[in-house]
Amino acid sequence: RFVRPPVRTVVNGLCASAAILVHLAGRKGQRYCLPESRFLIHQPSTYGRGTASDLDITAREIIKLRERYNKIIAQETGQNEQRVLTDAARDFWLNAKEALDYGVINKVVRGHGDLD
Repeated sequence: RFVRPPVRTVVNGLCASAAILVHLAGRKGQRYCLPESRFLIHQPSTYGRGTASDLDITAREIIKLRERYNKIIAQETGQNEQRVLTDAARDFWLNAKEALDYGVINKVVRGHGDLD
């Protein structure tokens, strides 16, 4: 989002977890994938170790991260935040057609010629 030239994203294979945010940083209308691509949306995870107060801090921070992640996905796909929260509560896999319907991509492409 920082660069001025339009950014086009093309998923070729797997786009999962934080990579979803990288993909969605492409300009709306310029988000593509190949037919066999797969997408995974899920809530953030971590492991913790330390004092109870440090674990509490980590838990609060991961909840903030989850809220931000879900908000970005909702804004960029046109889904409402509650649906994204529900969908991402567990691993939420999408094939190319499902990603198109969900708003993660704008078009399924088979080759470079399909990008124009």
